[in-house]
Amino acid sequence: MRYFAKNTRMITDVAKRIKEIREEKRLTQVDIAEKLNMERSNYSRLEKRGNDLSINQVIDIAQALGVQPIDILFPLEIEAVRKGGETVHKLNRVIQTLQERNDYLIDNQRKIEVLISFFIQMSKGIEGFGITEEIFKKQIDPDGKLEKWAKESASKMIDDMQNLSPNNRPD
Repeated sequence: MRYFAKNTRMITDVAKRIKEIREEKRLTQVDIAEKLNMERSNYSRLEKRGNDLSINQVIDIAQALGVQPIDILFPLEIEAVRKGGETVHKLNRVIQTLQERNDYLIDNQRKIEVLISFFIQMSKGIEGFGITEEIFKKQIDPDGKLEKWAKESASKMIDDMQNLSPNNRPD
């Protein structure tokens, strides 16, 4: 009984696919015939029949080749599924990178908030002693290094946030 029509889109040339798999695995017709307990000439006829094989014959040949019947019957669809898996893996890597960047930004945001809070509290405390912002700045940051660091950190945070945009994703 014939289970597969020769002109269906989902089934490529089964005979060619069986031969491809056999050759990829560096197996001979004799090797497969032995696994199927038949003569090489009988197996050769089976392999050439391709689309005229019964489902049971496809299953037996697939087992002898060490593959699933679906690998013989639907090679294009299986390849698409495998590529889809690679895409999912890439997306998972992107998500992980974004989570790491987000954690980094949150950590730095907390550090900056603590620093700002410290300076605000400190400035409130020293105002009572008549110390102006300019005097405070000269005492705490006479050469401007702290201010420069704060500006660079803020600029880096802005750059990091911009790098999180979909156009700048890692591969």
